[in-house]
Amino acid sequence: MKTFNTWNALVKKRNALSEGGNCGFKMKQLPFMGVICTVMLFIVYRTTNYQYHETQEYQLPSSKLKGLPRGIMHAQSDLELKPLWSRSSSRSKVNVTTNKNLLAMPVGIKQKENVDDVVQKFFAANFSIILFHYDGNVDGWWDLDWGDKAIHIVAHNQTKWWFAKRFLHPDIVSIYDYIFLWDEDLGVENFDPRRYLEIVKSEGLEISQPALHPNSTEIHHRITIRARMKKFHRRVYDLRGKTKCSNVSEGPPCSGFVEGMAPVFSRSAWYCAWHLIQNDLVHGWGVDMKLGYCAQGERSKKVGVVDSEYIFHKGIQSLGGSGHATPRTTVMRPGTSGFDLRAEIRRQSTWELKVFKERWNQAIEEDKNWVDPFNSSHYTHSRLPELPPEPATFNYDRNPAINIALDKATSLKQKERELEAKEAELRKREEEVKKKEEALARAGVFLDVKNWPPFFPVIHLDIANEIPDYLQRMLYIAFATFLGLALCLFWNILAVSIAAIKFGGPDSGVPGAYFGWYRPLYRACRKDSAFRFGWFFIFYTMHICFCIYALIAPPLYFKGLSFPGIMSAMIAMSRNAFVGIFYFVGFGLFCAETALSIWVFQRVYRYFRGVGKAADARRSAAATGRAMAAMS
Repeated sequence: MKTFNTWNALVKKRNALSEGGNCGFKMKQLPFMGVICTVMLFIVYRTTNYQYHETQEYQLPSSKLKGLPRGIMHAQSDLELKPLWSRSSSRSKVNVTTNKNLLAMPVGIKQKENVDDVVQKFFAANFSIILFHYDGNVDGWWDLDWGDKAIHIVAHNQTKWWFAKRFLHPDIVSIYDYIFLWDEDLGVENFDPRRYLEIVKSEGLEISQPALHPNSTEIHHRITIRARMKKFHRRVYDLRGKTKCSNVSEGPPCSGFVEGMAPVFSRSAWYCAWHLIQNDLVHGWGVDMKLGYCAQGERSKKVGVVDSEYIFHKGIQSLGGSGHATPRTTVMRPGTSGFDLRAEIRRQSTWELKVFKERWNQAIEEDKNWVDPFNSSHYTHSRLPELPPEPATFNYDRNPAINIALDKATSLKQKERELEAKEAELRKREEEVKKKEEALARAGVFLDVKNWPPFFPVIHLDIANEIPDYLQRMLYIAFATFLGLALCLFWNILAVSIAAIKFGGPDSGVPGAYFGWYRPLYRACRKDSAFRFGWFFIFYTMHICFCIYALIAPPLYFKGLSFPGIMSAMIAMSRNAFVGIFYFVGFGLFCAETALSIWVFQRVYRYFRGVGKAADARRSAAATGRAMAAMS
């Protein structure tokens, strides 16, 4: 029996050792299994990622493409023209698209001259051009220099949105960074595509348009009018008319809005906008109010109007007519005397606007998962309800706290109420004054409050807030020439005074440079006034002539040592070296003043000619001359 028990003990010991060994073996396997799991997870991730990218690249069902090897498939296209043949040396070169932006326009032969002006500017900026001929006349465009370089698509009496929906599919235009979908009746004398795109890219605008000249025809919304003092703007403040745009106004047409005559889309924005355009609603009414949903973010930041590069909308009604000599604006019906085709088009557009609104509202009701990103109504219900008023007999304690004289407490409360009322009235008046100042500023009326120099204000100076960014450097240097003139004249007085003490008393004088040319230039840049520019040129020319006269100091009118010019400096140096040094320093100051003044004159004149003010001045002068001739 003892032997049997000993044998059982040995067996149990062996089993225990065996189990302990297996456990140790399992513990040693854990790091190895962890490495295997990590490798498997990495392989699954890379496989899934590869499949995702392949699915994104090839949107067509694989069953329809299984007959082709994957490397031969090209899922994208473009609107670039290709030659029928090429030299052997250039065949092996990689095909690189040079045009990264696209201009698409519906055109008719009647607007050929205006379209030519537009296309020439865009061709110079390396744009691809596609023209949609709604009048069926293509042969009349081949005589232009760029006629064979543009793409021409013909469909009789079709609209811009009809063409865009059918020929500007996002997959076709995906190589272009920006798509300009413009009307044909736009004047581009003050527009440069390169500078426009620089502003759009720097400000992150996904949807934009150039501002409209204030004299443009058919301006429907105030936000599209050019703001002269800005480079671009994203919203407008206007309390006139039916649509009130104030500080609390959000959404179109106060912010996040562009009109349909000259929209510019980024690649991502056009991908969304193309899907927004309805295939059967060809006039596009109502689409402009919803374009902000395609801004790839907050529409109040991603949608804007560029003011420094602006256009003139001529408002020519040409669609519905023909490019041929026979007019087709009046159509005869059996048993009728005819009807106005433009009126019929407007009725159709109004009906399409109604249908588009109904489709939008229906789509919102049907898509339960869609959330309006610009609807802030969910914030209005987050406030807690107000507590009910306490009854007059309510008391927190049965025992009175302190004995206070009622007349004193009443008088203190009354004074407190009076002070609060006065404070509220002052705040109200301050807000009214601020609103009036803002309204005057928007209307182009500025209050010249004296604020410079700070320790003793004698003139008005606020270049950073009142002058457009692109004119500030020029005006700062002009102001430096104004201060330089003051320094030169001060040094002139100092030098002449020293000479008077040493040699005798010459006369001296100070011109009114501030009122003569600096203030007119300041106001001209602030209000964009051709008259004030002309006033500046007259007096600034006199200022430059004065500086030249002063640095030479010839003995023509002012005799003696009235000016520290080179001739006076040489005379003073021959008499007294100390006085001569002062005169030579004055000569150097007048040289620097003259050089800076000539630079300012050139910059102001280039700006004046560049923005068209010279043409306005010539037209105004011609009109005045004709009026004087008629009166005589």
